[in-house]
Amino acid sequence: MLDPVQILVPWRVGEPAPLSAYRLLVDQGWPLVLAVDRREGCSPVVLAQLFSCLSADEARRYSSYRRTSDAELFLLGRSLLRTLLALLLGLKPQEVRIVTGFHGKPSCPGGPEFNVSHSGDLVLIALHPTCAVGVDVEASPGPADWESISCRVLPAEVCLAVHALPRQCQPLAFLQAWCHLEAQLKMAGTGFQAAPVVHGDSSLFRQWALALPPGYVGSVAMEDS
Repeated sequence: MLDPVQILVPWRVGEPAPLSAYRLLVDQGWPLVLAVDRREGCSPVVLAQLFSCLSADEARRYSSYRRTSDAELFLLGRSLLRTLLALLLGLKPQEVRIVTGFHGKPSCPGGPEFNVSHSGDLVLIALHPTCAVGVDVEASPGPADWESISCRVLPAEVCLAVHALPRQCQPLAFLQAWCHLEAQLKMAGTGFQAAPVVHGDSSLFRQWALALPPGYVGSVAMEDS
């Protein structure tokens, strides 16, 4: 069973990190999730300042995106993550060390656990001082072929529950279930081959649906300590 809805902390681009980020210094038993809207405060000057926070590899990755929107979402997610980690570790953003695990999940040695997701114009950053976290956000209405996808990737009981709903509710229910699954997998740092194991034992993690602006659904999962 999911925990109650998680309320997000808004973070406007170009402004300092919210003071609530300091709560990470004390484990209160749930993750902090910050929400950034790409449409708010992304002036060329601010974007240039954020670009200066990236490592050389991240700068190359930023330049490899063909779509401006994709590049900006990556820039926001990584630079604001570095800004937040630097605040908590007493470093400059460029000094924060981010490494990639075996399945591609990034981490910060000596820092809090974190995860980043973006879709549409939203970027979400989830953090916890000690427990692994995973976050996912998706812009609705989601893929047109959601029914075939649901049969392939969702656990059987979840797929049945989605299809038992009124027809008009099913696409959004699928998208929420997808977010829950993605958040679990990102928390575990594995691929879809681990989905049945992760989803099958809810005693290993806690999970929240996210209170997001209209047109978005999301989820955050946290390893149970």
